[in-house]
Amino acid sequence: MALQSSRVPLLAAGVTGLLLLLISLPPFVPPSIRALLMAAFAPVCHQLPDRSFWIDGVQLAVCQRCYGIYTGLFLGSLLLPLLGDGARWIYRRAPLVLSGALLPPALDWGLQLVHLWHNTPLTRTLTGLWFGLGAGLLLAATLRYAPRKTQPCPA
Repeated sequence: MALQSSRVPLLAAGVTGLLLLLISLPPFVPPSIRALLMAAFAPVCHQLPDRSFWIDGVQLAVCQRCYGIYTGLFLGSLLLPLLGDGARWIYRRAPLVLSGALLPPALDWGLQLVHLWHNTPLTRTLTGLWFGLGAGLLLAATLRYAPRKTQPCPA
């Protein structure tokens, strides 16, 4: 049974919201669960202590840029239903949307790498948020508008 297309962005918001909750939990859970959360997100984030947010002396499960990305994924998937016909435009222009979303974090990272810019917690978080918003909008739009097979695949 296929999900109604109007519910799919809400599914994306639910999944990305759950991820945002999980990366924010380490300061609020026992050390054993904290270690599990940190290990779960280690494959996708460097988790450098000096580039991560801390609450009450406990590091969150991802760095500042990744925190911005996860926040943006959640917000972007929530915003898609508010765009009306603009949501279809996002799906049809996926490469443009993705390029526009990637440009600020790429510049923030790349200019730091060649010593032309010194990024800060704020720039890392905001550029991650920008990318996450674009990716979240694109994720929800793709889930809503991508063609679906109606026949089962042959075994």
